[in-house]
Amino acid sequence: MPDEFVSYMEKRNMEVKATNQGRTERLLMDCYTATSMDYGFDIVYYNFNDEMEQDGHVYAAELYNKCVTDTKMFARKTINSNHLDLKFNSYYSAESEDKYCYVSLNKYSVIYIFTDAENKDNVGKVLDGYKMPLPY
Repeated sequence: MPDEFVSYMEKRNMEVKATNQGRTERLLMDCYTATSMDYGFDIVYYNFNDEMEQDGHVYAAELYNKCVTDTKMFARKTINSNHLDLKFNSYYSAESEDKYCYVSLNKYSVIYIFTDAENKDNVGKVLDGYKMPLPY
């Protein structure tokens, strides 16, 4: 899946860099940050070890929950939020007056976006064709 993420983002003229250095999450195999001046936001992709039975799932879910908690604290007033929690296949999005966030968990992978509210439509445009494989 990391290769799929990288090639998908590069096709959308986003610069993708490996950003594993300094990460402290256990069983983290790959971390990429996709950046584009055209869109004005970064997409961070985390991929956990899928060979450690359930451990990779657990650490991915922990990071997902941490990102969701962090984004819930970013604004005093959330205008809109959506979420779907299916254990190891979940997403959360929220919008305040000036910020927008999107967090997605899919088995061993997490996608995290935190940007200004005016970039919300661009986030949808970039991720529209990206399909993370279902874990079930």
